[in-house]
Amino acid sequence: MIRRVERTLDESAGRFPMTADPETGEWTWSDDGAWCGGFWVGLLELAARVSGSRRLSAAADEYAARLAPRITSPTVMRGFLFWYGAALARHPDTARAAGALVAADFDAGLGVVPPGPDDVTQYAWPRPGACVDAMPGTVELLRFAGYADLAEAHARNTYSLCVRPDGGLLQCADRDGAFSVNGASPNSIWSRGHAWGMLGLVQAGLTDLAAVAADWWLANVPADRVAYWDFSSTAVRDTSATAIAAAALARLGGSYRDAARATVEALMTSHRNADGVLVDGCTTLKNADGIIRHELIWGDYFLLETLLQLA
Repeated sequence: MIRRVERTLDESAGRFPMTADPETGEWTWSDDGAWCGGFWVGLLELAARVSGSRRLSAAADEYAARLAPRITSPTVMRGFLFWYGAALARHPDTARAAGALVAADFDAGLGVVPPGPDDVTQYAWPRPGACVDAMPGTVELLRFAGYADLAEAHARNTYSLCVRPDGGLLQCADRDGAFSVNGASPNSIWSRGHAWGMLGLVQAGLTDLAAVAADWWLANVPADRVAYWDFSSTAVRDTSATAIAAAALARLGGSYRDAARATVEALMTSHRNADGVLVDGCTTLKNADGIIRHELIWGDYFLLETLLQLA
């Protein structure tokens, strides 16, 4: 994985990698990091820590600085951008400034940080409303910036708004109820959404709720432990959702840690290409531009994070 990070850095020319073709390894790039640029910074930082590479550490600094101007972006994805892309990468001032701006958008009525105007336009998420994608990173960033009470409220209330009666987490909710935007149907469980919710609950320290979400995942994931893109579908897998879930399971500890290890072993055994890179990631099948079977930068990040947690 570190060799892959190094090769990607060689090709990057200041751009942020997003998704890569599973056969050629060629990346699609973003100039500003889009929603997932923080995971590239975080991946550089983790790879630098474990390898001792000064080059990778310097690159993490460089890319964190490139993200910094986006602290005012009107998106709830600032949790992804500035927890993984600033706080973890030793840029505390940027992280605190971003966290304060996220806290200022807290919706006291619903008790959550809602999707931003950009999220409404780009993803059709509700505002006012809640989205499980906005839990991981956001709760860590809020706590880091001194808003621990808002962090816990955001996670707890997002869970309450989005949870189905059977314990599955729907992606979004507004005052009329919960629904899935990226999933196969409004009431289906999009696997990455449920995984985001699991991880956010763990990060918020709500281990009782995180255990409920983890139990639902383990009871419904296929026997080989690698999720399909949606729990109502068997069309294609999403290894990125599975890596996120593994990260949550590893942090929960106990028997969940054993499940995380088995999940990682399944990914490493059956879902790498000839170069050893994690593939079979799926963004969504809901849209015509959905990407399947690719390497995804956030899948890489969470696989490396989980490997280090387990080590």
